[in-house]
Amino acid sequence: MNTKLLTILLLLVGFGLAVWLGWPRDGDLPVEDRMPAAQAPDQPDASPASTAAAGEVVSEADASVEAIDQPERTEIAAAGEEPVAGSSAKIRGRLIGVNDESLPDVELQYTKWRRDPEQDLGFSFLGKTGSKHELATAADGSFEFELAVDEIVRLSLSGDYLVFAEPPPFVQGRKGDQDLGELPVYRAGIVLGIVRDVRGDPVAGVSIEASRDGYRLGVPGNAVSGEDGSFLVGKLRPGSWTLRTASAQFLPMTHQVDIEHGDRIEGVVLTVVKGRAIAGRVIDDLGQPVAGIQVGAKRSELSPSGVEVGRFTAGEATTTADNGMFVLSGLEGEQVSIRAFGPDYSTALASGVDVGTSDLVLQVRRLAAIEGVLQAVDGTALAGSRVYARSADDKGGPMHLPFLTALGMSSVTTDENGAFRLEGVVPGEVTVSADGKLHRPASTSIHVAPGETKDGVLLTAQRGATARITVVDGDGRPVARAKVSARPPRSSDGSSNSVMMSVETISNVPMRSPGSPLGSAETDEQGVAVITGLNEGSVVFHAAHPDFAAARPLTLPLQPNGVVDLVMNMRVPGFVDLRVTTGDGAIAADAGYMIRSLDDDEARMSEGKTDDEGQALVGPLAAGAYFVELVRDDYAMTIGEGFLSLIVDSNESIAIAGSRQRFMVKAGETVVVEVKRPILTRVHGAVLGVDGPIADARVEINKETAPNAGLSMLGGGHGAKTASDGTFSIEGLEPGRYLIGYGRKGQAVKAEVALTIPSGVPELRQDLVLRTGTIRVQA
Repeated sequence: MNTKLLTILLLLVGFGLAVWLGWPRDGDLPVEDRMPAAQAPDQPDASPASTAAAGEVVSEADASVEAIDQPERTEIAAAGEEPVAGSSAKIRGRLIGVNDESLPDVELQYTKWRRDPEQDLGFSFLGKTGSKHELATAADGSFEFELAVDEIVRLSLSGDYLVFAEPPPFVQGRKGDQDLGELPVYRAGIVLGIVRDVRGDPVAGVSIEASRDGYRLGVPGNAVSGEDGSFLVGKLRPGSWTLRTASAQFLPMTHQVDIEHGDRIEGVVLTVVKGRAIAGRVIDDLGQPVAGIQVGAKRSELSPSGVEVGRFTAGEATTTADNGMFVLSGLEGEQVSIRAFGPDYSTALASGVDVGTSDLVLQVRRLAAIEGVLQAVDGTALAGSRVYARSADDKGGPMHLPFLTALGMSSVTTDENGAFRLEGVVPGEVTVSADGKLHRPASTSIHVAPGETKDGVLLTAQRGATARITVVDGDGRPVARAKVSARPPRSSDGSSNSVMMSVETISNVPMRSPGSPLGSAETDEQGVAVITGLNEGSVVFHAAHPDFAAARPLTLPLQPNGVVDLVMNMRVPGFVDLRVTTGDGAIAADAGYMIRSLDDDEARMSEGKTDDEGQALVGPLAAGAYFVELVRDDYAMTIGEGFLSLIVDSNESIAIAGSRQRFMVKAGETVVVEVKRPILTRVHGAVLGVDGPIADARVEINKETAPNAGLSMLGGGHGAKTASDGTFSIEGLEPGRYLIGYGRKGQAVKAEVALTIPSGVPELRQDLVLRTGTIRVQA
């Protein structure tokens, strides 16, 4: 698996977790028609709801390497610490409406999570209950709140009638005081209705999910029918939405609604049918009945591309009674898979259960706990490290997904004595792992019985290699507050030889994104930074500071449990005055760009967007040869309902062909670089069948050699859905050869047609003819 695909896989894992756990939906997606809060409709009463050359290896003769058994722990911990908890940052912003007017008295909600600095992917808050806070905007639409340095926040809008124009960013306190600027707020569409059974009686407690284009990927229901069967689904952007019921008593049913800007649709009736049932009981490992356990069936559905997706959801699960008995209704087919899950117990799974069974027995096991101490080989306690547990018997499920441990769901931090207690451990053979800044990863395997508290577990970790980096300027003076990082060297193909892992081992080690630092620190007033716990072998060190050009990366061979001293020289900076125009000479505001070094493969990429004048000042940069490329406005591919955008880390997939330009940077000077943005093409047309235009058809277009073509079934790449008259439009395509895939909603096999887009053409029409038939198979 290459680096790009691994990155996408890891982000998809985080995305699935986020939506599973109830990611905020208020900033769902852009809506062009904005309105101030005062125009929101009245709410209804009813509703529930370095010194060497690049790549040079410094030998032991060039750098001081000292083998040690017991490095000074106080010295190692002195540098690179996270900001002191308790200090805070001020976060401010302003809400505006359709005419850029202020929006006073709008209820804002923000949820705080504690951020774990050891989690490289930033998902350490998932699965944890954040503290919710509310505030109202002032007369000018402004708001302000404080955030601790170790906290992370997601903004949301209270109520169902307003949405952010774009998903608001996650705000991290460690970045200091921040002004989020003007945040546009639009009016959302809402749907009101009632859930009834086949006799016309109202049905309470039914979840109603709303999905757009059929992509749900585990999004929880955003409404629940009340005692009178009524429901309200809000925060809907324009488009075609599918409402789907979820219940442990009724079969799921769907209803299609088309939403225009700020629509209020009333009178929707969802009629649910009982279906067949399975009855049984849940017992524990002692044979005792277990109350309060959720029991659900695997539901299989077709994605828009025809891929069958199976899932277990809490919204379609029933709960066991005091005697452990359950009845799960709303089933169809001959056989289903049944899963039992709940707090304090492991997951039980039964496959191939006949629908109509009345005596199914599911056995769950009491979860265990592990207590122990993490220490170095010399017996020194290791504080502040993360400890994880993974059972070989964990079959996964809504409460025990195999990769949750890697994201911090079942991990703890050691205290000042190195002690830890892990709870919620699935019994059986368990691997206990630890990772931290002061040591190398450590692990041990133990056996844990159901309900047992396994104490006295000892984890012993090697200190690993230690690097003491002194950062100085051109005159040899120490540079304080320089950021120093240790990274794996790049492979011959330019990718980073970062931690690569299989799906089977992903939950046994802390999960790091490809190319993430092996360690990092900040220099003190003497210009010294210390990075510990490094693995032996070649490591590339980087140093950066806002007042200097980055030091030349330094590659060093590290010895296990040794200390290496090195000096890194910051360089005199140069800057780039980047100016971007369009093909007709107009200013290209908000144009994305990437700048890379041609001389230094290890140099970090500079990227950003131009201002309102089409300009950007980029730097500090080291003297040398560079190239700049413009990037697509839509290079962030949206998966599902817009809760997460995946950035594909391949230059070829996001750069605009023909925009690359080379230039030189001189020390102490600013070079002006002018770049023209090529004309991009809008491909439009209609999908036609034998009976005329086809609505809700999916059209996807990718270059013949596109690296992201495999994401089409998830909604990635360039795609659109046809309107009621069969028309579609896909914008922002550069010249080249493409393949267009298209088909009806839910159609597994797509038709394909080749398309060549010439240069300099702003629009290109391509109608698509779909011929379908029926295949009869006799077995």
